[in-house]
Amino acid sequence: MSQGTEREPLVTIIVPAYNRAGGLLEETLDSILGQDYANLECLVLDDGSTDQTPQVLERYAEGHPQRMRWERHENMGQAKTINRGFEMARGELIGYLNSDDLFLPGAIAKLAALLTKNPDAALAYPAYRIIDENGEAIADMTPPTYTAAEAVRLHNCIVNVGAIFRRRVVEGIGGWDPTFIYLADFDWCVRAYSVGPFLRHPDVLACWRNHPGSANYAPGLEAAREQTRLLDKIYAADGVSGELIEVRDEAYRNAFVCAAYAMGGVNKAEGRFFVHDTLARAVSSRMPETESEMNARMRQRLTNLEKREKRLTEMIMRLRAGEPLQGSRWRTALRRVAPPGLRPAGRRVIDKLTRNGHDPVPKVQRREID
Repeated sequence: MSQGTEREPLVTIIVPAYNRAGGLLEETLDSILGQDYANLECLVLDDGSTDQTPQVLERYAEGHPQRMRWERHENMGQAKTINRGFEMARGELIGYLNSDDLFLPGAIAKLAALLTKNPDAALAYPAYRIIDENGEAIADMTPPTYTAAEAVRLHNCIVNVGAIFRRRVVEGIGGWDPTFIYLADFDWCVRAYSVGPFLRHPDVLACWRNHPGSANYAPGLEAAREQTRLLDKIYAADGVSGELIEVRDEAYRNAFVCAAYAMGGVNKAEGRFFVHDTLARAVSSRMPETESEMNARMRQRLTNLEKREKRLTEMIMRLRAGEPLQGSRWRTALRRVAPPGLRPAGRRVIDKLTRNGHDPVPKVQRREID
């Protein structure tokens, strides 16, 4: 049951933690527990850490018995950990903060006041600062104000670090979808629009830390697939609004752009916010309206990329094992499975190796592929 006073509703900040002991976790906890907002609960969920995280949490809980609770469970991933936090949260207002990110002083008081003054609003989110591993500022970011249709059309989740929302949001739409690894937060935010409007606070109130171990936007086939799978889920739901239906084709086009970036390995701090947004706008303004056939062709291209990756992996494993590639057409086979953009470079490498006398299969061992 939620608790709180009329003047200051109880705010629960959920912190999913996994192997962050040794500095970053402590900075995150200090940034929450040091807030000047009195009616605050810090709820930390240790997702099966193997380092000193439990000891750190025990020490902080002893030092802040009125403001901090924590629980340890077997590793089950971020989405399920967040959902466990939703179940345990006591606050009328709820937020979550990764165990390497920060709230700036006064953040929770300002965001809670914004929601208190606007009872119809579902969620409040601030401008935020990107920092490096040492806490040095990289850039200040001001997210836009989007409708649900604009967020889906531009494939841009505007809610980043530091957001808080009403308990009724979770009660109305449920938690994160654990079938998504990279876009569970985006999926949840799109659903949250159905509960009420989102409000942006203009001040920089939180910090998102960009470092090698951060929960960053990961490249690869699964990340690429999720771009379109998210839209499939949105448009398969009952009662899709007319505004969402109107932007469907454009949303899929922009999702394919994001999928291409995921495949290409873009992993920069500003990539999710600016690169996707700017490139999606540019592509949308230049491409004609498309039919479902184009969506089907793009899906087929993703499938073909997966098949090529599998065949290339098999060839690499055979070479690592010392197994010669049989057949006089090995060069042609390699070029055929390589993605088109890599074929010229691959051809140059093969030609150079051949000129230098390198050949993975001696001529006496060659035989035609049946």
